Amino acid sequence: MFIPALSQAIRSALFSLIPTTLISLISWAFAGSTYANTSDPIRAGVWLFLGAHQVPMQLQLPPSDEAGLMTFFPLGALALPLFAIYFGAKKLRNQTNDSTTARNIFIFAYATILGILALLSGNKDVRPIWYWAVGLGTLLALIATYLSAGTIKYTAPVILTFKIWALLLGLSAIITAIALIAHQRTVEQIYIVLEPGIIGGFFLSLLNILYIPNYLISTLSYFVGTGFAIGRDTLISPLTYNLGEVPALPILAAVPTGSHPLYLIGAILMPILGGALVIWSDTGNSVLLRQTLILFSLSAFVVAYFGSGSLITDQLGTIGVSVWKFPLLLIGEILIGVLIMKLLSLISFSRGHHEKGN
Repeated sequence: MFIPALSQAIRSALFSLIPTTLISLISWAFAGSTYANTSDPIRAGVWLFLGAHQVPMQLQLPPSDEAGLMTFFPLGALALPLFAIYFGAKKLRNQTNDSTTARNIFIFAYATILGILALLSGNKDVRPIWYWAVGLGTLLALIATYLSAGTIKYTAPVILTFKIWALLLGLSAIITAIALIAHQRTVEQIYIVLEPGIIGGFFLSLLNILYIPNYLISTLSYFVGTGFAIGRDTLISPLTYNLGEVPALPILAAVPTGSHPLYLIGAILMPILGGALVIWSDTGNSVLLRQTLILFSLSAFVVAYFGSGSLITDQLGTIGVSVWKFPLLLIGEILIGVLIMKLLSLISFSRGHHEKGN
């Protein structure tokens, strides 16, 4: 069992590591560097691999060796390791008759591989945090492995929580698409100014696509009312607009260019969603409603965590949503809708009971 589990863990890691290394090597080749050797792009490929797993990295920025931190990675990149682990675990399950021991060895081996790569790939400029690599590797391997088993039963609270997030992020996607279409000229100008070339343009577009989930979370936070940041001491919300320099990413062309108080109307949708949740939960089934609210609240903090971070420099040390303001306000707005619907149901019940009494 040990050999098949270890073999599949290595294959799963390579399934993600090889593409990221190829991307790094192609970028290095087309950049035309005259002083770097091939070990540099290979090391960078490992960093891309770890970044796809959302592993934080400590930085020393030249020429002044200023300390930096990279934690704001594209959430879309998670698809690569999750798919790799999923199919590796599925193949292992077929080889070992769904052995729990083999599955646990696979998870441990995969997390260990990430930790070793984090330790070995670090240098004086970039140091992936190895214990985060082990922890996140374990978490992703657990999720993908148990999904591959096909034995997970999705309970009603889980289904309702997914439904809420699908509606919220789906609405954010529609708004983002409309904003990008409206600012298409700005997107084109960013590409023209950057002059990335054909290969560089492809990778720049890929990077923007992978950052779409991050942007959708920020869009949702904007319409909830808490807004988002693109740098330290910045805030973009319907009521506040304080923005400095913006990274040259085409997707950021959709960022609002001022304060728009009327956009707070988006916050009205959250109580409506809360009211819909009461209806979906078998017209106010208290246990189901309570479990769904608890699960949604926990997931809101997880989403906020992954939707925020630091982008290399101190100036961009705060990126994305607030890890506490956004989930708390979102949960509060949903709860308002739940309480209003419960109150209306109680009033309706009281009136019906009173009419029967008469």
